[in-house]
Amino acid sequence: MPFLSFVFWMVLTLPFMQAQENEGLTLLGRWTDGPVSTVYLQNQLAYYPMGANLQVLDFKNPTAPVVVSTMELEGPVRDLQRVGDVLYTVLDEAGLILYDVKDLKHPVKMGQLPFYCYDGQLVVRGSFAFVSDGFQRMFVIDVSNPQKPVEVSKFLLGFKPDQMLLKDEIIYLAGGFSGLMGIDVANPKVPKVVHNYVCDYVGDLTMVDENMLGFLSSDTLHLLNVKNPEDCQLYRSIGGFGEITHIAMSEGILYASGVHGNVKTYSLDPSYQLQPLGMTPEKVDDPVFELAVSGKVAFQAKGAEGLTLIDVSVPANPTIIASIAAKGCSEGLDVKDQTAFVAQMKSGVQILDVSDPMHMVPISTIPAYDAVSKVVVQGQYLYVADGDADLRIYDISDLKMPREVGMIDLPDGTADLALHGDMVYLAQHSRGIYLVDVKNPANPRLVGSYDTRAKVNGVDQQDRYVYVADGDGGMLVLDINKPGNPKMVGLFTDTRNVRDVVVNDHFAFLADYTNGMRVVDISNPLDPVEAGSLFILGKAERIVFNNHFVFVALDYRGLAVMDVQEPATPKLVGFFNTQGNVRDIKVNNGKIYVADHDGGIAVFNLEIPGAITY
Repeated sequence: MPFLSFVFWMVLTLPFMQAQENEGLTLLGRWTDGPVSTVYLQNQLAYYPMGANLQVLDFKNPTAPVVVSTMELEGPVRDLQRVGDVLYTVLDEAGLILYDVKDLKHPVKMGQLPFYCYDGQLVVRGSFAFVSDGFQRMFVIDVSNPQKPVEVSKFLLGFKPDQMLLKDEIIYLAGGFSGLMGIDVANPKVPKVVHNYVCDYVGDLTMVDENMLGFLSSDTLHLLNVKNPEDCQLYRSIGGFGEITHIAMSEGILYASGVHGNVKTYSLDPSYQLQPLGMTPEKVDDPVFELAVSGKVAFQAKGAEGLTLIDVSVPANPTIIASIAAKGCSEGLDVKDQTAFVAQMKSGVQILDVSDPMHMVPISTIPAYDAVSKVVVQGQYLYVADGDADLRIYDISDLKMPREVGMIDLPDGTADLALHGDMVYLAQHSRGIYLVDVKNPANPRLVGSYDTRAKVNGVDQQDRYVYVADGDGGMLVLDINKPGNPKMVGLFTDTRNVRDVVVNDHFAFLADYTNGMRVVDISNPLDPVEAGSLFILGKAERIVFNNHFVFVALDYRGLAVMDVQEPATPKLVGFFNTQGNVRDIKVNNGKIYVADHDGGIAVFNLEIPGAITY
C-alpha cells in the first residue's frame, strides 16, 4: 500500500515536478481573438473570455448590448467570478489572477497565485477562493489580501470536477463518472467531505430552489434534496431530456441547452413537476459551452460561434435577440512575407498583416465550408484543408478578396499537408496518404494513395521518398517514383506515437508525442535507424526544421527549440509556455509564428544570433 500511494502521488504531481522556465525565446506579439468558452453574469453585465481577451458586455438594453471593456489577459480564462470590485479569473498556465474592476474601462491586475490548473473551476466564499486544478485537487487560497493571494491547503478530490457550485458553506462538485461530491468549507483551512452521491454520470449543476439541487446525468434530470447536506436524498429523476449538456434556473423557470445549440424552457410547479414551455430553433453541430440566465435574458457561450443573447421574458417563446461574434481556435498557420494565414476551424481562414507583431491587423476572412485545420501557401495560391473531405485552393493575389479556384473531395479529414512542387501530400488520418497533382490549381487531380495500418498525423517529402508519421505505427518511408503506386520501402518503429515528421538531408526529425523528439538517420531510406533523441515534458504534436534547429509544438506545454547540429546529442536551447496549446509552427523572416489554439497566434524571436535562415 505505501508503494501504491507513492505511485499515485507521483502521477498526480508529474506535471509540476519538472517545471520549465521560459528561456531563449522573446515574445514579440500576440493576436488573441478566439472562442467564447464561458460566461459570468452580475448586475446586467456579462463577463466572457474571447480567446485570450476578456470582454465585459452591458446588457441593460438586451437588443442593443454594448461592450464596455476589452482586456488582454495572460491566457484563455477557464472560469471567473466577480466579488465586489475584484474579478477572480482561473487560467490553465497562470493559475489564479485577481483584477481590480472598479473602473471597467481600466482594469488593474492586483495579484496572482501561479500554478498549473488545466480546465480549472472556481468558487469564492468570503476571503477564500477554491480552485480545482484539473489534476484531481482543489486549492484553498486565502484572498483576504488581493495583492498577495496565499495557498492555504490542497484537498485531494480523486476526480477532475466539471463544475463547482457553492450553496451556503457547501461546495458541490460535478465529478462526471465519479458522481457528485459535497465538501463543507465552513472551516476553509480544513475542508471535509459531507456527501458522496454515486451515479452513472453527473454533469451540469443548478440550484432549483433553496433546498433542491438539480444535476444532469445522460438524458435525465435528477433532483437531490440538500436541505441536510450530510444526508442528501434523491427526490425525483426525470428522463427524456435528450442531448442536454447545460441547465440553469431563474425565477421558477428551468432552462436547458445541449449539443444542438438551442434553449428549452420548462415550468416547475411546487411538487417539482416539469412542463415543457418553448424552445429556440435547433442548429446541428452548434454546441454550447455554458448557459447562464439573468432576469429576462439567457446567454449561451458557443465557442467559435461567440456569445448568444436570448429574450426569455416570455418563457414559452424564447427568442434570439443578439449575437456577439467570435473567432475559432487557431489550429494551423502559414506565413508569406508579412502576411499570416491562420486556420481557425469553423471560423475559416483569417488573413492577417503581421508586419508589426505587436499590432497584427486582420485583412480578410475566407469562410469555412466545414472546419479549416491546415493551410499552406505557395506563390499566389493558398491550399486549405477544410473539414472531413475537402482540399480547397484559393487565389490570394488580392488578399482582401481571396477567390476559390479549385477543390477536390477526399475520403477523410486532413491532419497535415505538405506541398512540394506541383504535388500535395495529404495525411488523411485513418485513410493513409493521398497524392494530389495541383499543376493546374483549377483542376486538382488525385494521382495516388497509400493506406497505412495506423493513423497518419504528419507527412514530409524529400527526393523520391515520402516520410509518414503513422501514429503508433511509427515512421513509414514510401517510394513515390511512381506517384500512382506508392510503395513502402522503409519503416522505423522504435517510437511511441509519431505525430509529425520533418526531413532535412540525411535525417528525419520526429515529434513522438509524450516521448519528446527523435532523430532518425535516413541516409539509407530503406533502413532508417535512430541517431539521437531528446525527451521533454508535453505532447509533441508538430515539428519544423530551420538551419540546425528544430521547433516542436508541445500542445499545452508550449514551444520548444532544439539545436540538432549534433544529431546524436540534441540540446534544448529555447522554451516558452504559451497561453494556449501550440498546434502548429511556421518560421518566416527571422521570426517564429505559432498557432496557439484558443490563445490565438503568437510571434517569437529566437535569442541566438543567426539562428534562423530567412
